[in-house]
Amino acid sequence: MSWKVTWRDTADTYVIKKEEATTELKVLEVIEKRLKDKVRDISVTMQPPQLTPGGVPFPDIISAFREKKVVPFLGAGVPFSGRPEGADWRQGASFLPSGAELARHLAFLCNLPAWSIRDTDNLARVASYYTISNPNSDLTEELRTIFAGGSPTGVHQMLAELKLHPGMLIVTTNYDTLMEQALDAKGVPYYVVIHCTDIGHLGSVLVQKPKKQDGTSESEFIEPKDFFVDLKTTTVIYKMHGSISGNAKQGSKSFFGNFVITEEDYVAFLSRISSAPPVVPSLFRTHFGRCSFLFLGYSLEDWNVRVILDSLNDVINPNANRDSSAARQLTRTGDPPLPPTSPVAKELKLQTPTGQESRASRRHWAIQHQPSSYDIEVWRGRNVVIRNMDLNVFPRELRTRAPDLFP
Repeated sequence: MSWKVTWRDTADTYVIKKEEATTELKVLEVIEKRLKDKVRDISVTMQPPQLTPGGVPFPDIISAFREKKVVPFLGAGVPFSGRPEGADWRQGASFLPSGAELARHLAFLCNLPAWSIRDTDNLARVASYYTISNPNSDLTEELRTIFAGGSPTGVHQMLAELKLHPGMLIVTTNYDTLMEQALDAKGVPYYVVIHCTDIGHLGSVLVQKPKKQDGTSESEFIEPKDFFVDLKTTTVIYKMHGSISGNAKQGSKSFFGNFVITEEDYVAFLSRISSAPPVVPSLFRTHFGRCSFLFLGYSLEDWNVRVILDSLNDVINPNANRDSSAARQLTRTGDPPLPPTSPVAKELKLQTPTGQESRASRRHWAIQHQPSSYDIEVWRGRNVVIRNMDLNVFPRELRTRAPDLFP
């Protein structure tokens, strides 16, 4: 155990080893000796041991893909992985902005009064101010111009090239249409399901059907419980936070005008996602219960991601309330413990046909570049195995280890 000393007005930190100080008072004494009159306005907290994720369990992930029992979740880190190393986004760039970069761009457009960088990096807050301070402007059109750029990344291309199509459910909280572009390039037909945010269709989902030969597609608003396709033979992109495209004409409906971006949008969305009747289509929740989740490019520093995971907690971690002591166990790799198996359960498992194992025996994975100890601990607490790997490397590794999954 060590001590981490943080200055409140800067990002600077200073580590003091346990051998040097055993109590907060001793820490302050060490600081006073070293910094003398510069010890004002600091906070002292204990720093937990660093958790080091192990290697990526490719055999398990590949097996889940082969059995069509994995649901990829695409987070903000996926489109970010496609940019040139060290490049910063500017309007007109060939890659998409990060959430913070998009927030700073909108803040500049609306002259956001900001006292710190945290104000301009918060996309939901900046978007709220943008819409309030510019009532006559069209945020959707501004975003369409920005999201017209960008190309599918290695992750998008890998998922589009899998031999499993058609027959995969892909979930994303990103606004972009990079996954759609990757599937179009491979000629894979697919449905798109989007949560509605416009007043006239709250509680509904907007469904875009597979494109016709002329490139057009039909779309319709329906109740979540009424959406049904055969997920064994149909590819579906489920966009939980909406969609934005540079092409405003998608069939007969305003398909790409529904998205969650302002603080008000998030409050409304998060209240509906946990309401009754649920806005997550029943078909998806049933499918979730049979599959493992593969989270790509998510950071749990984002509070709205944690709320979404909470809404899926009964699917991800069905034993959360049954064995709280096991749920609190901690391993050096950050892996969640598998629930203890009783002799009766073992016997039942031997009599269970292959492919009908219980939800409790399923593993879920998160691939994140350089996860923090916070991310590792929170993922572990949600029954998810977190692994450190660059999202540019992960698709290449999967191709190398499972060439039979690709053409």
